[in-house]
Amino acid sequence: MFLAASIVPILGCRTPRSIQPTGPATPPPPTASQYHLDGFDWTRVARVLVLPVNNESRYNCAACEVRRALASELQRLGRFEVVAPPDDHPAFLAETIHVHGRFDEAEMLNLGHLFAADVIILASITDYMPYNRSRLGLVV
Repeated sequence: MFLAASIVPILGCRTPRSIQPTGPATPPPPTASQYHLDGFDWTRVARVLVLPVNNESRYNCAACEVRRALASELQRLGRFEVVAPPDDHPAFLAETIHVHGRFDEAEMLNLGHLFAADVIILASITDYMPYNRSRLGLVV
């Protein structure tokens, strides 16, 4: 009995290592990934062309909504002119320029010259759910 009573106070003062703080918590992984070309000079960009968004989701209106929002946010930056012609513009069709994650470089150069654009933004919606825990999968 004496032995058990002396062990309890000793164990009660020790905290297991798994409970002790070990330093700052590790941040969670990012929810989005991005790539920035080192040394790209955004000050030389005067005009941006936003192409129709390729829609791989089951919601028909998702592509138009995302394209409008993307063009609007780029315009709010005020750094360059944003050109977003209608989706049915005869110069391009999103399905023919962007197929299976690849794009036709010659056609992109032609569009750049046609619209006098320094940057062309091409996007695809991979997943879209507007209701109950909304989510958007977007490749730009």
